[in-house]
Amino acid sequence: MAQKLEYKGEWIATLVHDEEGDYIEPPIVHDPDGTVIMGREVLESIIDSGVSVEVPIIEGCTRERLAEIDQALTQLSADLGVPIGSR
Repeated sequence: MAQKLEYKGEWIATLVHDEEGDYIEPPIVHDPDGTVIMGREVLESIIDSGVSVEVPIIEGCTRERLAEIDQALTQLSADLGVPIGSR
């Protein structure tokens, strides 16, 4: 089971509930050139698991925006008491 997590009104991550516990699945983030700069591990884990998980895709991300996303994920993790990334 999964739940969309928003930060300041934007879907920023997915809270996953599974038999091993809860965790935050971060977004897939592309820079302005289309290169994946965050979330490569997310893609690999989804492929390896064979399980479908809906995660946000953020495109055209600048360094400043990436820092904001990282801070938002850290805050959500602290607020919810769950780790970022699969166990």
